[in-house]
Amino acid sequence: MKNRAKPTWLADLVAAAGTSQFHFSRAFHAATGRSPYQYLIARRIEHAKVLLMTADVDLATVANRCGFNSAHQFAAMFKRHAGVGPKRFRLSRTTRAVRQAPAISDPTTPELVHPL
Repeated sequence: MKNRAKPTWLADLVAAAGTSQFHFSRAFHAATGRSPYQYLIARRIEHAKVLLMTADVDLATVANRCGFNSAHQFAAMFKRHAGVGPKRFRLSRTTRAVRQAPAISDPTTPELVHPL
């Protein structure tokens, strides 16, 4: 969904489906196990996780890119869904990546020195 942050997203989906909001929401929940709103929030949080792990941007930028109204709203929703705040999530992923990175051998060790 390209326009996840658009305020009229549900009305647009309902109009595209050609049904009432009530019936659309019931069918959506039956198909996905979530309400449209729950699905949207879950997608936003997943997108935020990717940004937190890969982009070097501040939390306000992540919040904006994921369709949240503010960094505060984003942080609260992220913590509710991910179990940790976005800052701690980013730090734990960065620390884990550094710990899991393969050790670089000393380039002067015999197995890495190329004969001339």
